[in-house]
Amino acid sequence: MCPSTTALASVAQATIDKVAVTAQNMGWDGTHSLTGETSTSDLSDIGCRHVILGHFERRLYLGETNDLIARKLQTACSHQLTPILCVADTLEQHAAGRFEEAGQAQLEVLLRVYHRTGGPFLIAYEPAWAISTSNEPRECEPDEAGDRHSFIRSVIATELGAAVAADTTLLYGGSVTASNADAYFTRTVIDGGLVGAASQELTSFQALVEASSTTYGRSSQALGAD
Repeated sequence: MCPSTTALASVAQATIDKVAVTAQNMGWDGTHSLTGETSTSDLSDIGCRHVILGHFERRLYLGETNDLIARKLQTACSHQLTPILCVADTLEQHAAGRFEEAGQAQLEVLLRVYHRTGGPFLIAYEPAWAISTSNEPRECEPDEAGDRHSFIRSVIATELGAAVAADTTLLYGGSVTASNADAYFTRTVIDGGLVGAASQELTSFQALVEASSTTYGRSSQALGAD
């Protein structure tokens, strides 16, 4: 669960030992005072285990660069916070067929840090042109989303090895809802969702959770799992 900063402590207390609580952002330096930013020590103290880094909205509206995100990744890994790195492409990059170029540049940030720390991580692919806050959101077809996830996993396999790539959790963050969850989550290369708008209203979020449980329940039965 990824509540806003003002709700982190209360949500962490209410869900202790039940779900992993995740911050939506953090400061980029664990040793200096950064007024207005939330430090890694503060996040750890209230029970956060993960942190979202590099979200497209922060790149677009707050000017976050790959270098800044690399500093945040380094700080998170050094303080036992598992980063969820967002990898995005804009509508212009999508139209020009430049996703691989954009995705590679963003993944290189993570790979540099991983080579230094070896810490765990998750990756979320979020087509900026498909999320609800884009100017004219368009649907990312499930097959296309699957192709993007396959590319991301192939980059990880090339740089860090097949074992790391196989163990890496890849999430899809392009306006997942109860009505389309099955189409995305039946792609074997997509391990789950980074849910935005559909999680902000109880009824829609409950419907999404139920739809996802049904999808993954079928997958487990197909694999012979308990």
